[in-house]
Amino acid sequence: SAFCSTPTHDDCDPMDVACKNKFAPLSELNYCSQGGVNLSDVRGNTYPCRYYENIGAQQIFDKSIAVMTRGTEYIQELVCNTSDPHVDNCPFVYNQTEPPETFYVADAESFTILIDHSVVATQLDITKASSQLHGVIYVENNHKLCRSDPTARSDPRGHVESHTDEAPCYIKPETTNRNLDYVSLGTLLGAAGISLDDINYSGQTYRQTGATIILSINYDNFYEWTGVGDITYIYEPTVIEDSSWKFYKPFYDSYRQRRTTLNMHGISVEAVQGGTIKGFDFNNLLIQITTSLTLFAVATVIVDFVALYILPDKDVYEDYKYELTEDFSDRRQQMEASAAIRSISGGTGPGGGGGVGSHMSMERGDGDLGPRGSSLGRAVVGDAGYSRLLADAEETSINTYREGSDETETSGYNADLLPGAGATQTRPRTGSTGGTPGKEKPSSVSALWGR
Repeated sequence: SAFCSTPTHDDCDPMDVACKNKFAPLSELNYCSQGGVNLSDVRGNTYPCRYYENIGAQQIFDKSIAVMTRGTEYIQELVCNTSDPHVDNCPFVYNQTEPPETFYVADAESFTILIDHSVVATQLDITKASSQLHGVIYVENNHKLCRSDPTARSDPRGHVESHTDEAPCYIKPETTNRNLDYVSLGTLLGAAGISLDDINYSGQTYRQTGATIILSINYDNFYEWTGVGDITYIYEPTVIEDSSWKFYKPFYDSYRQRRTTLNMHGISVEAVQGGTIKGFDFNNLLIQITTSLTLFAVATVIVDFVALYILPDKDVYEDYKYELTEDFSDRRQQMEASAAIRSISGGTGPGGGGGVGSHMSMERGDGDLGPRGSSLGRAVVGDAGYSRLLADAEETSINTYREGSDETETSGYNADLLPGAGATQTRPRTGSTGGTPGKEKPSSVSALWGR
């Protein structure tokens, strides 16, 4: 909401009996015809001036307030009375009994406008009245106003304490004892970059035509480098180009019989609230993280598709993208076999009663079969979950194959010790038939101490 107030001494309440008005003398107002100033220095038309109080000069609406700067009075009488049965049509409802009179409101720019507003952020559970906050007025290009106002700063939050003489700048509004802001109409127009004596259109000044000012109130509680803080606001006045404002206001001497109609022109100030109030919200954080991860996944798919199916070197990219590893199922079987061997070797060593010795041989490559005459064997984990011990018979020799020679050493027989049986079963070695040794090149031999 907004209210207009008459300029007074010491900003006293104009309704107080001892409060005196503080208008400029008519002789100093060059737009007043009774001022006696040089008309060549006047822009626009001159008219007689009248002193008005705020009650007669203001017009308050829901989200705006208007201050009259020029008015025209019409004295009118009712000439068409439809209660007369002989009256069928009314070409004129009222006739003017006297010539209209046009005048300016003297020193209209000195009227002050009090602004009372509030900010509500329902999702963050924030409700603040303007009396609990602090704000400034933004001056875009009026260097004179920045130089003349001692509160002019370059930082809207006042972090920079030094005064600035250059626009843009931020100035502080006046405040009441309840910390409500008020600003003169002249200062508000100056912040918007105009004055009432500037030409609006058709050679007429803003004082004569009136105008519409949009007063944006922008709230913010985010501070750079520090995060969320106290809520502040900025008034940003903007004049609508080639705009005007007028309003008809009737005053009845005798209802409908005689009236004075006031055609008001002036400055309309319309408030528009906005801005950004920030606060931490966990649900919003999860949404942002999920969205970011989704975008990363989509980007990965797109890059892979382009690299593997579109680019010229797609075959090379595919080789570098995928790395072949060992079969982990084989790795698990090897680990199970090693565990079984360790469990078997946990018995008595060589010379013990039926146990397997602790000396375990490794598989050897071609041509490295180990020392001749050694006892060889290996433990194998069967499908049924038991171990079978392959052991050489006593004093068994191994056939060896020598490159470039047909000579074969004497071979014996291997004995398989079947689990759960006390007997041994013999079989000829590979490559021999009927006990005759044959040529063989073993790929590997596993040695295990025997009984």
